[in-house]
Amino acid sequence: MPTYEAPADAGWFHFLHGNVPGHQIDFIYRHTIPWGPLSRQHFGHLVRILKYIEPRDPREQAFAIGNLSRDDTQHEPGHGGIALVLSLRVHGARDHAGREDPSFSHAIVGVDRAFDEGAFVRAALSFREQLVESTRVTDEGVGFYHAYASCGEDPVRAGALLRSYVGDFDDLPAPGPSRLALQWTARGIEQPKRIVIMHDDGLPFEALVRCAGRIAAILYTSDVRWTMISNGREEDLPNGTTIRFMPTNALASAEDGVVVHRWADIPSDAEELAMLLFRAKPVHPLGGPKQRTPWRDEVTAGDDIEVTIDEAPARDEAKKAPKRRAWRWFGMVLAVVLAFGGICAAWFGREQGAERDEVAVYAPVVEAETPAPTEEPRQAPVPADSGKVVVKEPEKPMPVPPLHEALRSNAELERGLGGEAPADGEQVKASTGKAPARVQVRRKAAARTKEKRCTSHLDDCTTAQRQQGVD
Repeated sequence: MPTYEAPADAGWFHFLHGNVPGHQIDFIYRHTIPWGPLSRQHFGHLVRILKYIEPRDPREQAFAIGNLSRDDTQHEPGHGGIALVLSLRVHGARDHAGREDPSFSHAIVGVDRAFDEGAFVRAALSFREQLVESTRVTDEGVGFYHAYASCGEDPVRAGALLRSYVGDFDDLPAPGPSRLALQWTARGIEQPKRIVIMHDDGLPFEALVRCAGRIAAILYTSDVRWTMISNGREEDLPNGTTIRFMPTNALASAEDGVVVHRWADIPSDAEELAMLLFRAKPVHPLGGPKQRTPWRDEVTAGDDIEVTIDEAPARDEAKKAPKRRAWRWFGMVLAVVLAFGGICAAWFGREQGAERDEVAVYAPVVEAETPAPTEEPRQAPVPADSGKVVVKEPEKPMPVPPLHEALRSNAELERGLGGEAPADGEQVKASTGKAPARVQVRRKAAARTKEKRCTSHLDDCTTAQRQQGVD
């Protein structure tokens, strides 16, 4: 089976299906699968459409719009695969089994494209025009399929002919990438398996395409599960609703799960059409009301419109604008100043806290010392040869300086060494961390100096008391 690969920016992928010389009814020419957004699941749904589509009138073409994403696990409305299919009978030809007028089908597939009503109509009309021109049988009874059948089993000749045929469709209008989303919802509503639209015989193809395109645009952006829209006489596809156009004389008896509408009852308004066929309601952004048709579309060419413009509100708004801007700038400057002040306060607070921590760590520790015990005063010796008994009054004990005075003396000595002494009654606790070696040496030297001075002071006091007792 010959295949091809389309360019990266191609809007359509082509699939040709029909009688293969020396083989059977199969794909004559198709695109490589998978390819980018085109998946095997899309191809599987397309196979079922191409295999069974059949024109109701052998002189006309069967037209179908197929949904290739009805079974996608992560399907989003407004996205997915769409197939436009045309099928016809090739007059004057025979298939591999000798049957006359074999069927030939051509499908173009687009995936994740912005399919709206206009895109469907433009693509379908151009597609049919080019297909009829390419497969037209000349007066000599030669057309595309006749030329293809004459290639027999020569792959070189057949490949060149097929590439040339597909190249004739390069100018088909293709919609751009889709940015569509859910626009119609029928959640919770059970849909029929088939919706039939009855029309009179001889319905123009353009009228059929416009109605089918309007319905397809609604279904493509809805949460309704659908399979295809067709005017052929093939069987319905499962797992979804099928919309079928049928002439009045071809309508059979009523069937279960089949809803029938007349062509004259089909509205042109999309909202009314969605409600009639699927009981679907429009979904609008932010839950707002339905947007009305722009006024320019509602006004006819002969109507006169009187427009009154009041300029006073505009002038008032223009005067208020500079004041609003001035207040806005003042608020911004004030916010910057407050933020800068907060940063500075936090910075200076952190610096003072660091200095207090450093003083607490390296401040010298002053320990209170207990004064040394004083010796009892000695009495003067009494001569042995004197007959007098000298009785002396007991001497008063030498006053011992109170503890707070000794601590005050230590504080004065500490100030003399350059340190700071604690206040009266304040207990100084040593830091839990170890001071540096240099600080410890200084502390030991200061302690020895204080001890010497305290001892000297107490000796002086003792000597003074003795002198007072002798005197």
